[in-house]
Amino acid sequence: MASSPRAWIAVGIGGALGTLARYEVALAWPTDAGAFPWSTFAVNVVGSLLVGMVLAWVVTSPPVPDWVRPLVAVGLCGGLTTFSTLMVTDVLLVRDGDRALAAFDLGGNLVVGVLAVTLGYFGVRRALGERGSATIDPEIAD
Repeated sequence: MASSPRAWIAVGIGGALGTLARYEVALAWPTDAGAFPWSTFAVNVVGSLLVGMVLAWVVTSPPVPDWVRPLVAVGLCGGLTTFSTLMVTDVLLVRDGDRALAAFDLGGNLVVGVLAVTLGYFGVRRALGERGSATIDPEIAD
């Protein structure tokens, strides 16, 4: 599903749902000044896990409907995870003298995010009996 109105609609719906979910998590789990931003960390890890799972499903279970990847991987996970909030939070932590906490947050998001994608991807491949190609086409991963 190259750039088409159908793909745009799927990305838009997924993005709206992901963004609303992230917003609700931030409201339910606010971060105090100088505290570890657990809500941002949680949505980034969950989004990473979900995108790994979706990519594994798309790769190992053809044919997957062509709207699934733009809806879930690009829209939902893109709206749910938040690089910009992570950056702002860490700049504020550094500004307030919490450099170690900012570094822990950056490193933790990176390491745990990669682990979550890996767990989601290989977990679903294992659950599906590792059918299909072991490579990820960059067009699928967008």
